[in-house]
Amino acid sequence: MAYTISFDTFKDIWDQEPMVVIDTNGLLSLYRYSPETTNHVLKVLERIFNNLWIPDQVLQEFQDNHSEVVRREFSKYKEVSKEVERIMLTTKNDISKQFIKFNKFRFPKVNILNEKINNAIEIVRLESKKFEDEIMFEVKKMKK
Repeated sequence: MAYTISFDTFKDIWDQEPMVVIDTNGLLSLYRYSPETTNHVLKVLERIFNNLWIPDQVLQEFQDNHSEVVRREFSKYKEVSKEVERIMLTTKNDISKQFIKFNKFRFPKVNILNEKINNAIEIVRLESKKFEDEIMFEVKKMKK
């Protein structure tokens, strides 16, 4: 069960200028958020800088885990494009096999349908590539 307090109680506590202690996960989560969210959190932390305390243990854990978290978070972007590419290739192969069967039965206009489907698959593949290019810009922003 979560412990909650009213907003008025929170304001009373906040007016007393409490010490804010951040943990390792709080710091490492900055790499898991979008660049906009990360910037917003950093601005909030700047505003409460004088009330912020980061224990030495937290800094040590951050240093120990930082590079792995960064690597894992940035690799997620690349995985999206690779997975879409894999799905499209599998789909195209499966559809090609089916259309080989359909051609044996001489269904009317089956070649036109096959061409439309292959064009649609190519559009998805191009969008995936475009996403990959655009996301590299996001990755550069996050690395900052």
